[in-house]
Formats: sequence, structure tokens, C-alpha cells
Amino acid sequence: MFEHFKRRSSLYSNPKNDFEWLALAQHHGLPTRLLDWSLNPLVACFFAVKDNKAVDGKIYSINEDNDHFDLIDIGNHDSPFSINKIYFLHPPLSSRRIELQKGIFSIHPRPNKPVLINSDTNLAEVESIYGMFKNYYKKFNYKKPLIRPDYYLEDLTEYVNDYYSRQKLQYSFEIPSNCKDYFETKVRSLGIDETIFGDLDGIAKNIEYTGISNNIHKIVSPNKKQIKPFWEKELEKKIIDYFEEKGSIFGLDMNLLVCDENISVNIVDIDGNHFNVKTIYAGVSIVFKSRLCHEQKLFEDLQDDMIGLSNYIAFAKELNLPYPPDAVGAYHANYKFKIEIFSYGFVEKIEKVTSITFIDKDEQNGFNSFLNHALLNTQSYLQFVSNIKNQINETDAAIIENNFYNSLEFKSIVAKYKNFVFSGM
Repeated sequence: MFEHFKRRSSLYSNPKNDFEWLALAQHHGLPTRLLDWSLNPLVACFFAVKDNKAVDGKIYSINEDNDHFDLIDIGNHDSPFSINKIYFLHPPLSSRRIELQKGIFSIHPRPNKPVLINSDTNLAEVESIYGMFKNYYKKFNYKKPLIRPDYYLEDLTEYVNDYYSRQKLQYSFEIPSNCKDYFETKVRSLGIDETIFGDLDGIAKNIEYTGISNNIHKIVSPNKKQIKPFWEKELEKKIIDYFEEKGSIFGLDMNLLVCDENISVNIVDIDGNHFNVKTIYAGVSIVFKSRLCHEQKLFEDLQDDMIGLSNYIAFAKELNLPYPPDAVGAYHANYKFKIEIFSYGFVEKIEKVTSITFIDKDEQNGFNSFLNHALLNTQSYLQFVSNIKNQINETDAAIIENNFYNSLEFKSIVAKYKNFVFSGM
């Protein structure tokens, strides 16, 4: 293909050597042994998000200041086809497009072989890394991914992803498919669009994009779908900050309650007619605990609940001792909130949550009633446990707390105190 391109395009251009011919062919879309890179991360981002909207985008990076970054001097090589190693090179033939895109190339002696970024932050063929990496899998007893001829692309993708995760190398940045439109809007607002192609075709495509997508409006104000995933993550922290700053949770003193940091937000709608003030309607999954439960590390998970405090209840039942009614020290539910925020337009960062109210008043009444109940009977639970622990030795208390109630160890403690007279019960 390359020789055909040289012969047929000689009427339109006259490169001086095969390096320049390769750059020209690459510029016009002919498959070559060159791979396009950019020194401008915004340009890379534009190409990662502008197409294939249903697929996640990725940006790969290499540090050119690294000692292992191989930049070739083409003056020392007669032909690009004599190079037997992957190198980077500055474009031997400049053009308006290359300048606008801050372009740089990598040249690959075996262009049909896929590559990855190795631990020296340089490019290497996957097959060579695959061979070198086998001892790593053997050392740590990992199952080495297979690369089968009939499933080459699938297996290769699995292997590359596994390689990056094992090595914990931060050479790629993933943009989820549902965030592509938002990222595209942002890079376009910074002046990176089809005009970086540097020709009339690029101008025409940019005008077409603006007309079809009403992009002028989108640059000023991204739509709700684009901002939604960013604001959901922002609200996970801002909601907790809001309660702590106010010192109360819907009228209940924060000295008595704790807002668990394990929170998730699902935005249903955004009323954003005002530039700074927005109203968000969201479902919020959050846990509120009584502060006593939190400080005593009660109800932290099902395991603690099962073999911690509840074992004292089982102990009391076995000995026919009075015990407090079942109590729940935490309230976990999905609430429907109306959240007022302050932001500078539709940007990723929420400056402040100014108000949170229940959408459903019955839901708020149930919340307040439940937590008031939890605050009261958590105290009685702790008093009950303290009373028992003060009358048995520490070793026996540890056995009660750290063994299932149907275990032999637990049953031996029950038998030990069968005839013991507990006071204050």
C-alpha cells in the first residue's frame, strides 16, 4: 500500500525521504507503522470522547521526561523500515494539522502487533511483555490469561487489563461512556474541536456539529444528563458536611446522632433555571446511627450485631434473666430529598448545600419517630450489657462476645452461670 501511495500521490507532493512519505500517508489516513500521539492532553481527550459514544473512552500517557523515553533522531537512519525497535519521533514533515494537534509519532517495526505501556513507561509489544511476565504469575500463583488464536482480541484485552491492574500502573485515564458528552463539551469550550484538523473539512464538520447539537448552548450550560454523575459524587460528601455544619439532622441533635459516611445519591431531576441556585430532587441511601451505638461500635455490620451485643440477649434468655426489648440503633433507608445547592452554573463542583428537606412528610415523621425510639432503647441496651459484664469476669465476657451463641464455648459459659444470682436485673 505504501509504495502504491508514493507512486500515485507524487503528482501532488514531493517528500524528500520515506520518513516524510510515511508522515504524509499517515496524515491522509493510510494505515502505516506510525501511531499518532499528542503533546496536548486536551487534544487526546477530544479524540477519546468525540466518537463511539456507547463505549468507554481511554487516554494513554507516557512521560517524555522519563529516562526510558526513546526519541529517535531520523538523521541517523536511512529508512524507517530498518528500525527494529519502537521509538518516538517528531513529525519529519510538518503541517498545519500536526502543529494544531501538537502531534508526535511512535514508529513500530511490526505494526500489526499490539503494544502496551510497560513498567519503564515506554511502549512494548504485548507478546514480549507476555513472555517476560510469566514468572510474575508463577511467583504469585495467579492464573495467567490465555491468548487463544480464535479469541485473540477478547483474550488480548483481558490480558492487557490484567497486566495494568497487577502492575498498578497509572498510564491510562478512563472516561465512562455516560460522561463522554460532558467531557466533549468541556474540551470544546477550551477551543479543542474539529478546527484542529487545520483545513476546510474541519471547519465544515465543526459547523455541522454546532448546528445539529445546538452546541453553542451546551458550552454555556451542559445538560442535566451530563452533570448528573458528577453532582451525585459531590453530594455524597456535601450532604454529610451540611448536617455537621447545622449541628442537627432534621431537628435531632447531632450530639446524639451520627451520619454514616457510606452514602449513595441518585439524582432524579434538577431544576436549574437560575445560574447559581439549583434545586435537586434525589433518592439518598444513608444510615443514621445513635451516637452511643457509633462510639460503642454497635451494629457496625451484621456480624457485629450477631455475635456481639445480641449474644448478651441470648445469654440472658438461657438464664431466664430479664432483658430489654429488641432495639435497632441505626436507621438505614432510601430517602427522597429536595436539596438546594449553590454552584457556578453547571460545573462539576458544588460550592455548598444550602437546604435539605424531605419530599414526603410522612417519611420524615417516620424517620423522627424511629430515631427517637433508637436513642432511648440504645441506652437501655448498653446499661443491660454493662450490668452483666460487671458481674462476670473479663475472660467469660470475651467468650460471650466473640463466639456464636450455639457454640460449645458459649454454652460452657451459660452452664457456668446457671445458678449464679445476678443483681439489678
